Amino acid sequence: MNASNKVYGPFASTSTTISGLAANSQHCFNARSQDYADNNSAWSVGISCGTTLSGSIVLSSSSHPSEGTWYNDSTVDMLTSGTFDHIHYWVTANATETAAAIYASGTQDTDGTFTTAALAFSGIWYVHAVSHNASHAGTATDHYQVNYDINAPTGFSLGFGAIGATSIVANVSGASDAGAGLHSTPYDFAETVTATSSGYQASSSWNKSGLDVNAMYSFKVRVKDALGNESSFTGEQKKFTLANSPSTPSVSNPTYTTLGVSISANGNPAGTQFAIFEATQGKFVQANGSLGVSAIWQTNSQWGTKTVNGLNEGTQYCFQAKARNGDLAETALSSQACLSTLAQTPAFSSLSAIDNSSISLNWNDVSGENSYKLYISTNGSDFNLVSSGNCSSLSANSTSCTQAGLAFNTMYYFKVASVFGATDYNSAVSSRATLANAPWIREVFCVSTQEHSAAPVPYCTVTFNLNGNASPIMGAVNRVGTDYAPSNYLATTIFDFNILLTAFVWAGGDWIPEPGDGEMVDDDNIADGGVKYCYKISALNIEGIPSPYSETSCNTNCHIMKDENGYVIWIGCSFL
Repeated sequence: MNASNKVYGPFASTSTTISGLAANSQHCFNARSQDYADNNSAWSVGISCGTTLSGSIVLSSSSHPSEGTWYNDSTVDMLTSGTFDHIHYWVTANATETAAAIYASGTQDTDGTFTTAALAFSGIWYVHAVSHNASHAGTATDHYQVNYDINAPTGFSLGFGAIGATSIVANVSGASDAGAGLHSTPYDFAETVTATSSGYQASSSWNKSGLDVNAMYSFKVRVKDALGNESSFTGEQKKFTLANSPSTPSVSNPTYTTLGVSISANGNPAGTQFAIFEATQGKFVQANGSLGVSAIWQTNSQWGTKTVNGLNEGTQYCFQAKARNGDLAETALSSQACLSTLAQTPAFSSLSAIDNSSISLNWNDVSGENSYKLYISTNGSDFNLVSSGNCSSLSANSTSCTQAGLAFNTMYYFKVASVFGATDYNSAVSSRATLANAPWIREVFCVSTQEHSAAPVPYCTVTFNLNGNASPIMGAVNRVGTDYAPSNYLATTIFDFNILLTAFVWAGGDWIPEPGDGEMVDDDNIADGGVKYCYKISALNIEGIPSPYSETSCNTNCHIMKDENGYVIWIGCSFL
């Protein structure tokens, strides 16, 4: 076979492939035959020509120079390399080359460049190309990946963090971008009332400070991706700053059943609403001045100085206030201010038995009274006006008196009344008993008895007089010391004066039986011989309050011995 003045062959077949030809060139062929003796025929007369295909094609892009990198240019400027007359290109949304995937196609003469039609939407695209020879035939192909993103981030929402009286924190969450990803400073917040913005920033929160107390502000946010594709702003959301907690309220103008309360706004604007709380009863001041369980919200001007009514006389009430903002967020309660209503009915503060015939009475002073009256009773139900003595004429502002001339060890009941014109306001009943008569010691005799060889038995006998106290009555004998030594004082021992001596047992502080008036009590807890013991005695009234103690009486322990013949020997005994 002869091609381009070059002989190829011979070949055993009637067809063959000639290789090594120049690319994209025309080549013409004729043929001859040869027998087994190597005799050749003449060359064929007809000449057949053909053009070899172009060489391989390599794609690149000037507008999207890096495969796998995201760009936001919708048209793609392609660069080609290779030897060919022209190319055919097509664009698909995936790496396959099926006809169904073709988005755009075209033919470009060979000048090394071509530009695709604009890409329709964001995503990953593939540009395919095939080189052609002069006869428009060719199979050498290449494809180039183009990442295209013109979509802004999505899925984000505006929210709020900490809110104070002068600041609001806005935040954004949920932003994502399926293409290039978020920008390094993707978030831009704006507040429309102050016409300010954060500018694009990396933080997803914006603390807007320097705001007014309890004022409304409007926020929005937008997000951009790494290519600068920028979303629209979200819809605006409105928030109020918090109100200031009110200062301590003022309480004034007390009457018997009302108090005046006014709020201290503490810098809150005029539209701020307040509620007033009364702490002792745990209730809120209502719009009509009564106290109720539910908070009533009004502005400071609506409250004014509110007269709180329905209160008890002579009672302390404590008031606090709280505020709320336009979003109904409440502050804590303020510190409290307390004041008492005026007292109209007196109350006893103390009743004290002074002695066995007098009782001292003390009460609180009310407001606006003309005078006071004192009533007395011995049974708690039948009262008589005290008409003589220190308690019979009690002027306004009196707070005490002493009722004398009473019976000893007797319970008395009292009422004090404030007088307002023709009306008396009586206190509750209080009672107190006068003291018992003070008993006195007749004799103290201390002795140790001994039966010849037996151990001595020491004791002191205290003989006393009840001094007219009614039977039965309780008393107390106290051994005040030995030889008057204070370090040896003993605790008072209480006993019943009216139980027979035969039942007596010394019990060191427990109830001790004791004989009646003129009888005696024995102290057998003493040492044997030569020690002086001293005693004093008191009687308890019907409320258990002791009378004054008697004078102290003493005696020195002596020794009585009885010998084996029955004779009694007195050693160191005094009967003075």
